[in-house]
Amino acid sequence: MKFSSKQTQFAYSSVFIILCLGFAAISFSDDKVQQILAKANLFNLRFPQERVYLHLDRPSYWAGDDVWFKAYVKNSPINECNL
Repeated sequence: MKFSSKQTQFAYSSVFIILCLGFAAISFSDDKVQQILAKANLFNLRFPQERVYLHLDRPSYWAGDDVWFKAYVKNSPINECNL
């Protein structure tokens, strides 16, 4: 039996709504939420998100062109540059 696209879309939507309602019914205690937040904060302190910025001298290049750039790393636990 072949389903139309509207029937398939309705089926996927129904499954999605049922799953959302099921996950919404699961409740966490305040103690569990505080534990999860503490672990997330500890992870962020141990492994901070680094940001890498690359400044180029032109917006585009051709084959054989020289590329001049500067690279910056922000929020790194290691502030050394060994090139």
